This record gives sequence, structure tokens and C-alpha cells, in this order.
Amino acid sequence: MDLKAIPNLKYLESNNFFLIAGPCAIEGEEMAFKIAENCIKICDKLKVPYIFKGSFKKANRSRIDSFTGIGDEIALKILKKLNGKVHNLISSVCISKNGAMLWNHTDSSELKMKKLDEKLLIEYLNKIKTETLQAYGVYQIEASGLDLFEYVKGDTDSIMGLPIKQIMNYIKNYKDG
Repeated sequence: MDLKAIPNLKYLESNNFFLIAGPCAIEGEEMAFKIAENCIKICDKLKVPYIFKGSFKKANRSRIDSFTGIGDEIALKILKKLNGKVHNLISSVCISKNGAMLWNHTDSSELKMKKLDEKLLIEYLNKIKTETLQAYGVYQIEASGLDLFEYVKGDTDSIMGLPIKQIMNYIKNYKDG
């Protein structure tokens, strides 16, 4: 994928790596913005393209009593901000060997959320169980989360976090090559 297709991504001509970083579990909007702002300052100084990422509900954790995410109340606020709007979702993967990157792929998808009333958003959030949520974000595109959207332009596997077709294609070509 051409990184120029990702909206508002700076420093593409710097020939630097690009950074996808953020907290594993977002504890609140203020914290998320503070982390993003600090990363942006560093990346601006070093001219590194930067994409923020974070999880709102965390299912994969090391202890049963560890923090799982921001919860439904804050997730509802985020869904309200996305409500009726277009947003872009970036997914990236790399394959490396002995510390050297052999291959990478970045994909950008465009999603437009339907304009939904608060009752429907709450009903959706009530369906999501922390222990089964595998999505990074406040919606599961692989489940009933798809019903939240007016349209989705992009690869569903990439939206779920792993562009499996591109990985399989690389592995096939790697074996054949």
C-alpha cells in the first residue's frame, strides 16, 4: 500500500520507518490525547510518520484482575463522536527475521458510521463481553458491529487487525522464491 493514501500522515518523504504506537488499554480520553501529543512531539522532532493506536476494551491480558479498558460509559462517548461520521482505520503488519524486516504491509480503510440514537449505541455496547472482545476499538466489525456502519471501504481482515490475505501471499511468494 502507498502510505500517501493515509490521511494526514506527515514526513512520508523522510525515508524513516513509521511508528504505530499507543497504550495497550486506553484509560480515558485525556490520557490518550496526552500520549498521542507526546508521541507527535517526538516524531515531529525526528521526522517520523506516526499513527496512534490503542484499545478501549482489552480481552488479552496477563492477569484476570488487570485493567481491561475504559468501560462502556467512555466507549459510548467515543461511539457518539464517531456517530454519523467517516473515520479511517489503519492496519499494519511486518515479517522479520533475525531483527531485520523482510516484508511489511499497511492498509487504510474508510468507515462511515450510521447516525444512530443513544439507545441503539447502548444496546450494541451491552452485547460486547470483555472476555470475547478481540477488536481494537469500540466496535467489532466481525460481529454485530458491522450493523453500526453505513459503509465500509477496505479489507475486513485488515479492519479486524490482521491482513491475512496479504500475509499468505507473501509467505507463498517467499516459499516459491
